Amino acid sequence: MKRNLTDFFPPCRKWLVVALLAISLSGCAVCAGGPHGGVGCVDPLGIGVALLKIEMAIIDKPRWERERKEQERVEQINSNATQAYEGLALKSLTYLRTVCAKDERLFIKHGIALDEGILLQNSRGTAPLALLETVPEVSMPAEITEYRKYHYGENREESARMFREIQYGYAVPWDVGNMLAATWVASPSSTAGEQKTFVESGQGEIIQRASKAFWERAGLRERVLESSSQINALRNRKSEAKILMAYEATPMWEPFDLPVDTIHARYALSIEDISTLEDRAHWVARGRLALVERESGETVAEYVGFAANTKPGIQKQSPSRNWQWNITEMCPNTEKQFHLDRQTWTPTTTGFLQTVARAHGKAVPNFDALVPPELEQTPSLSRFTRKDGSIRVENVALDDFIQRQLSWDSTNRERFYIPTDRPLPSMVWRNVFLSRNVSLLTKKDEANATVKGNLLIEGVQGQVFNLHHISVTGDLTARDSEFQGDGRGYQDGFSVTYGAPHILFERVRGNYVYLMPEKSKDGKNNAQTPRNKRLIFRFYSARMTVADGLHSDHVRIENAIDSTFDFSGSRIGTLEIVGSKLNALDLRNAEIDRLVITDSNFDHFTRIRLDGTRIKVLEIPNEALLQKFKVAQWQ
Repeated sequence: MKRNLTDFFPPCRKWLVVALLAISLSGCAVCAGGPHGGVGCVDPLGIGVALLKIEMAIIDKPRWERERKEQERVEQINSNATQAYEGLALKSLTYLRTVCAKDERLFIKHGIALDEGILLQNSRGTAPLALLETVPEVSMPAEITEYRKYHYGENREESARMFREIQYGYAVPWDVGNMLAATWVASPSSTAGEQKTFVESGQGEIIQRASKAFWERAGLRERVLESSSQINALRNRKSEAKILMAYEATPMWEPFDLPVDTIHARYALSIEDISTLEDRAHWVARGRLALVERESGETVAEYVGFAANTKPGIQKQSPSRNWQWNITEMCPNTEKQFHLDRQTWTPTTTGFLQTVARAHGKAVPNFDALVPPELEQTPSLSRFTRKDGSIRVENVALDDFIQRQLSWDSTNRERFYIPTDRPLPSMVWRNVFLSRNVSLLTKKDEANATVKGNLLIEGVQGQVFNLHHISVTGDLTARDSEFQGDGRGYQDGFSVTYGAPHILFERVRGNYVYLMPEKSKDGKNNAQTPRNKRLIFRFYSARMTVADGLHSDHVRIENAIDSTFDFSGSRIGTLEIVGSKLNALDLRNAEIDRLVITDSNFDHFTRIRLDGTRIKVLEIPNEALLQKFKVAQWQ
């Protein structure tokens, strides 16, 4: 009888192991050059390891063979299932093109004001579609049955039931994810004030999402601190004192959620799956988004569209009973006009509401009329200019007014040129969302534009907002705003000039904030930049604030957290730091008449730079901190 080498292993394995140990531990060496070593010496430990590897390779060969065969089996199961669902998907996409051309529709009536409140409704919850009850047994490819059995542990009956339920009982994926957030993001106006969004939970509870400013004006500040989901999420990580400080530093446009008893929303948004049996037989879902005026019951905006399942039958069982959004393809109009991003996933609900907002109260009968030129082409800020010459940009997502290719350069910066031939009476940027990097510039060889009155920046969100080509002779106020430019480039953040007599930053957050001197015609810093009288940072948080070369009578930093300030080379009358926690303070080569620090945290992690600094008067109750600054005191 023919025998394999492995047949000898069970009886002799123990002797082989003993031999290996003996060789490894004996310390002897077999040398071709003599008993004390020479050319060709062999390490005994090396011999043992080599023999052990040979033994393990022979012994483990059956296991390796099993793993290789299992891998080949899995690959074959996946390959067979892919061929099966790709055949179904091809029919699905063909049907999608037909119904999109025939039955997709959109209309928006005039006069819609989303800032008057939206109630989000989803009557289905997580129940399967009623369509499922009318469907007979369906035919399921054997390859998909095998796939579900291997990957999900389902038997044949369970796989058939799930295949049928996914095809006919799962809804179009338009209400997946955090729909309260999706609806909130879509509301274009009053991001710092009146914006209100409601959602009805499955248990009948009503949750209202509104801005901090809204809750504060309603006198519900204490209730927000006690019951809002956003504050409760901090309680496991922070003390009540730190929670209160974080709340105070939160911009007024930030949302907070509270359970409420009544709904003050003009509109209701319903999300329905209205698929037909024919749709689902082709693995296509038909959905309807309707914006209804709650008082009259009139539908003021509606979208009916479709989604094709590109991997039919492969999806795992889902508690929400929705098709997975990342395995569906929608109609071309929807992908384009709703600005859906398949990589980051923009919810269809958000796209629909943003499209309604982009109509700006005008009627839109269909997709072809959705983007008239006046909505997309704005070569300047002229549409925001009042008769008196003042500029007021309010309650907009600025993207809606920017021409696609206007002044668009490799830095992804949108440039608006402002006039310099006459002073502007005032300028207001309120409740504006800047998804692009925005710069207000003057043309080449022109000095700064001038705002004769006040410049107000309130409720503005964006990456880069560059205003340093504007001289302000009135007051400059920035509040309840956030700028998240990453500082990779010069002035990559929020930048303004510091020549205004009174400047206030209140509840402003960001990465980089620049206060700069005015520019002269040659592009250089203007040595005649007016001296600032008062500069205040209140409830402020910025990774880096640069105001080097500042000339100011009084600078006050109040309740600032996790912030760094650079006042190098500045000339400051009084510098006050009150109730703040700073990461760093740079006063190199600065001249300060009076420095006052009270109730502030300057621990050993705080970096203080005082090279060449001169300070006349120090008022610092903390003795240890006082000693740090005494080195810079004038003698």
